[in-house]
Amino acid sequence: MHARMYVLTLLTLCVFVTFPMATHATATSTVITTSTTFAPGEYFFDTLRVASSSTLTLQGDPSRSGFKGVIIHANNVVVDDGSSISADAQGYPAGEGPGAPSPTNYSSGASYGGVGNGNTATSTYGSALHPTELGSGGYGFGGGAMQLIVTGTVQNDGRISADGYSASSGGSIYVTAHTLTGTGVFSAMGGALASGGSYHFPG
Repeated sequence: MHARMYVLTLLTLCVFVTFPMATHATATSTVITTSTTFAPGEYFFDTLRVASSSTLTLQGDPSRSGFKGVIIHANNVVVDDGSSISADAQGYPAGEGPGAPSPTNYSSGASYGGVGNGNTATSTYGSALHPTELGSGGYGFGGGAMQLIVTGTVQNDGRISADGYSASSGGSIYVTAHTLTGTGVFSAMGGALASGGSYHFPG
């Protein structure tokens, strides 16, 4: 079996997609039409569809051993226009994580797949080919981590994201699918570093 691999973006974010040819048994089909939250762990579906402008939030847990986010196994995943799968701000809290900036440097951002702006305290971390880490906290929460293990089609006409907030690094989105289609957005961006005022890390 050969898999085609595409790296979408690697800055302070990590988004990676592979296209395998394997299949596996799945569970029932689910359509999400209201805001829904999945705790960290693994979930199994035949088809998972996020519709009606709803958001499926995938939580992260920095204290969890092993993978710290959500893994979704499915035959197909569909995100409708206006809907989203979000792990935004589900990573490490402010000032924590392997890429957190120095608490005395108020003008630097957290690192992950790329070094945060002005960050001299940490280097990059995680894998470029299999990104599965949470984003580190700058002045807010880093992005979370998700894996979409799909034997059929991922159709994204909405938004799939693991963005960080407030100078925090984006998290990770790892996707395997036979077919990737749609007009939507994949995003694991780091948060902006605002100017003015002051901030002190917790503690």
